Order: sequence, then C-alpha cells, then structure tokens
Amino acid sequence: MRRAPLAAAKRNGERAVGPLRPGGAPANAAQLHDPQGCGIKGRVSRRPSHSRKAIGPARGQPPGPPSSGTGPGHSRHRFWLFAARFVAALLFFSVLATLFSIQNRLGWVERALAQCVAVGARVFHPGLRREGNVLVAGGYGIEINHECTAIFVLMIYAAFVWAYPARPWERVRGLLLGAAVLTAVNIARLIALVVIIERWPPAFDYLHEYFFQVLFLGLVTALANRWLGSLSVRREFLGLPS
Repeated sequence: MRRAPLAAAKRNGERAVGPLRPGGAPANAAQLHDPQGCGIKGRVSRRPSHSRKAIGPARGQPPGPPSSGTGPGHSRHRFWLFAARFVAALLFFSVLATLFSIQNRLGWVERALAQCVAVGARVFHPGLRREGNVLVAGGYGIEINHECTAIFVLMIYAAFVWAYPARPWERVRGLLLGAAVLTAVNIARLIALVVIIERWPPAFDYLHEYFFQVLFLGLVTALANRWLGSLSVRREFLGLPS
C-alpha cells in the first residue's frame, strides 16, 4: 500500500487524520496490526487508568459472612433468653395469684362483667335478668366467675410484653391495648354464650370449653404480633422476618 501525501488524500475523499510522523504513522493515531492488511483501527487513549475502590460485593455474588452479633447462633441465644424471661414471668404471675388467692378477690370484677354482659344480652333476650354475678336466661343460669374474667389470658399476654425488650412506655401502651381488646372480646364471648345456652343448649359446652379457648389463644398471638410491629426494637431481635 503506497503512502500518499496529505493533500492527495483529501482529493481522493479520505479523511485526514493529522500530520504524518517520519515513520509514516499519524501523530494522533496508532497503526495497529491487521491480518488482512494494514490500517488504522482506532485511536490510542492517552487518558491514565485510575483504580476504583471496591464498595461491596458484585451483583450476583453472595454477601460476606455476617458480622459479630448477627449470626444464627446469636439469634438463637437471644431467642432462648426471651423464652427464659417469658417462662419466668409466667411463674411469677402464677405464684403471685396463688399467694394472694386472686380467684377470691375478683368479686367486684365478676359483678361488673356480669352487668356489662346483661346489658348487651338483653338486645337478644329482653327477659334476661342478673342476680349478682349470675345471669338467668330462659331457665338457664350462667355464673360469671374468675375464670370468665380473662385474667389468666391477660397474664400470658402481660408475660410476653414484659419478656420482650422494649421501652417502658411501649410496654405500658401494649398492656393497655391488650387489656382493652381482650376485655371487649370477652364481653362479646359471654353475650354469645348467653344467647347460645338459650337457643342451642347442646352447643354450649363445646363452644365454651374448646372454640372460644382457641379463639383467645389466636387473639393473644395476634395482639403480640401487632405490638411487636409497633416497637422501635423490632422482630429482628429474635431473628424473625419483619
């Protein structure tokens, strides 16, 4: 291939790439080797290469090992610590209830609860009457005793709130919310039992002993989960998904 002067290259329609060096190569281009022939394939970058700082794992690569205090072993440790505190709280409440005979000190709560149930049940049974803590409807009597006050279910919920790490005001808020919801649901449960014992007596025992017990357990679980979602220290303490 014959080298032509710069002016001749312009006349032949070729693009001028700049003045030629004595060796025949342009001053601002590189003559690259081509098996098919010789030709200018591109410019040589004179920009210096800069090293880039790694800021994290590349996409698609697994993350590095967890830092100290965040591994599965640490989560299990925190879970067992929480479980121990929860069981200890349950034992404390049980011993307290036994020492102070709490079942014999809830007479005023039983009467107040019976009054609330009577007001609501008279919507379905106008002839219902209350005698102390006993509700009489259609020849059947329902005694509102300490087990009907939901005090033991509230103890379970209170033990959970106490065992989980939270600020004092968050615990108070959780206890007030739980007590209000459990009391409202308990009143609705007793109203339903008054109606059931009058209209479907065979279903009373099953609903009272099994169905509503399971319902309360599910309610306590839902309340605990709702309370956890409102905490500043969230479910990650136990390694649970948020």
